Amino acid sequence: MRDKKTNQIIMADQNIREMNKLLKKAPWKVLLIAVGIVILPFVFKPGAQIGADQGGNVLNFGVIQNKILGEGIHFKIPVAQTLTPNDVKIQKALTGADSSSSDLQDISMSAALNYHIKSDKSNLVYQTDGIAF
Repeated sequence: MRDKKTNQIIMADQNIREMNKLLKKAPWKVLLIAVGIVILPFVFKPGAQIGADQGGNVLNFGVIQNKILGEGIHFKIPVAQTLTPNDVKIQKALTGADSSSSDLQDISMSAALNYHIKSDKSNLVYQTDGIAF
């Protein structure tokens, strides 16, 4: 006569055998490949979106390229390329200065400058200034 522990061990052994049979029958290799194909694009991020008011610069291993990307979705080589968007809409730079006149009256001035980067020259701005607006 068997005790409870022996019965539990035999049941666990039978469960393990049944699981091994299921694993051998199931197409795990195909499932693993399918999951890899679905997950890899999220890990490497092979695309980028350039907005309506942006121009995209392409960098190959950190070297700026002459190719300028327009608005939309663009694909890139995950490890080799980087896409950096530049803001090409009209921007405003505002500066102010305070002074006093010869008869000690306070004078306050402000100047505004509206500018934009030409989208076909955004790679040169990125190359010389090193920043993406």
